[in-house]
Amino acid sequence: MESKKENSSVIFSKNLDAKQANLMLDAAGARQKPSKGKWLLRESSIDGLLTISYFNQENKKYYHLRIGFKDNEWQLAPNEDEEAKEFMKEAQHVFKNALPENSHESLLRLLTEEGFDLSKQVRPKPNQSTSTSQYSSYVDDAFAEAPQKNRYTSF
Repeated sequence: MESKKENSSVIFSKNLDAKQANLMLDAAGARQKPSKGKWLLRESSIDGLLTISYFNQENKKYYHLRIGFKDNEWQLAPNEDEEAKEFMKEAQHVFKNALPENSHESLLRLLTEEGFDLSKQVRPKPNQSTSTSQYSSYVDDAFAEAPQKNRYTSF
């Protein structure tokens, strides 16, 4: 009988800060790959938000995009301060009341639309992954079973 590996979260815990994310991406060779050639998903320091960390070759630096679940879908947080504060409040409210059951599908769609290839994601080890209950469906199996069009970006 085939043994199945543990179904681990695809999200790093909030213990991984921006500096550590940069080091982890360096170790994965992100600086030698095209932009977004290696990336990771981690809990933000703000409850209810996630952060996508990646290296941009054109600007030769790391970027950390905050995203939140608002209006029934994952969205990029706005850059404008007042808009960002309102976005954060709304995303935190949804998060506290539990994310919808299939909210990971919206995340897959956002990642694809923003040019992130799931096969290039740096995944956490079980001891590095989030244990936040709201993200319990954001696991290897859910991401692996995503429809082909949501799994990979087209080049």
